Amino acid sequence: PCTMSGHSHGGVECQGHEDSHEHSHAHSHSHGHSHGGVECDGNHGDISYLPGENGTVVCDGFSWAQDREFITISMPIGAVKGKDVIYKLSPTALCMGIKGSPPVIDGEIFSAVKPDDSLWEVEVVEGQRNVVAKLQKAKAQLWGSLLKAA
Repeated sequence: PCTMSGHSHGGVECQGHEDSHEHSHAHSHSHGHSHGGVECDGNHGDISYLPGENGTVVCDGFSWAQDREFITISMPIGAVKGKDVIYKLSPTALCMGIKGSPPVIDGEIFSAVKPDDSLWEVEVVEGQRNVVAKLQKAKAQLWGSLLKAA
């Protein structure tokens, strides 16, 4: 349900970066980061299961949650500035990471999203700086995983 390696995805090239903008939208939506969610076992990343609505899936370097309309991804960045965040989204693929490091997420996503209706911003969650990306699903449904299996 988290990241897989070795994707041959089309649409998003993860190396380098385009100019990203640190959004300053004031969102009042609540983040479910404080509850236990579903632990992500790195050895069984290819097992497909359906995270419950609003259940947080904790992965290596990020966590994600969903409802029928949106995917919300949270990636801790520490003191890294917003301009050093890599975020590239196409309708079918996502790349997120920090410049100079291997991407934290890089692959074909489970189902299509609407990049123009999706955004990312830097938020402080429980005292920790995170990049929080909110992806608008193209079709209202629950996803079985964040990324497709390789």
